[in-house]
Amino acid sequence: MKNIILILSIIIAFSLSTEAQTKSDFCKRWDFVGYVYADITFTPSVLSNDYIYLNSEGKFSRMYKGSYQTGKWSWVSSTKQLKLYKSNMEESIIFKVDKITKNDLIITFKEVDDSVSIKYKHLE
Repeated sequence: MKNIILILSIIIAFSLSTEAQTKSDFCKRWDFVGYVYADITFTPSVLSNDYIYLNSEGKFSRMYKGSYQTGKWSWVSSTKQLKLYKSNMEESIIFKVDKITKNDLIITFKEVDDSVSIKYKHLE
């Protein structure tokens, strides 16, 4: 019986990991750590200086593969999506938020035939 309660508690905890999040939970600088596959983080041999900074006014700045980008962002809690609207684009880049804690952010970007999960860390 204790095992069943423990398993149910773990399932509930994981299912609620992004549901109770608010926009303010995202408002900080997140530094790129690596890519996630099967709960294992793979860090590239040459770590880039990629990051994303989300501010409370709904604006973002990021370094992505050596390119500095700015724009607006939004959090859609009902679909657990983080949307980035680059300054020069009308369409958004949509990420599914898999996990967010005080110091960790894991998001998934879905491409046509594949998807990639990206891990960021907030360094205080």
